[in-house]
Amino acid sequence: MIFQESNIVELEEKFTNNICKEIVLFLNADGCTIYIGVKDDETIIGRSNIDETCRSFADIITQQIEPNPQELIKNELIFA
Repeated sequence: MIFQESNIVELEEKFTNNICKEIVLFLNADGCTIYIGVKDDETIIGRSNIDETCRSFADIITQQIEPNPQELIKNELIFA
């Protein structure tokens, strides 16, 4: 799998609460994909606490973005 940043793909090395800004920006576009655990140079580094990351991602969507965009966002794990 090849990852390359573009106007519809965002690569994030780490999960931080600042990802909320990226989510909102992409919600205002025609769609996008955010990969967490991938460096800007496309190196896959992965994530160690996958369950915690998924919960934190869901919490940001439901608690920090209004109106709640939950039905517009698909959260999935990709193993590379």
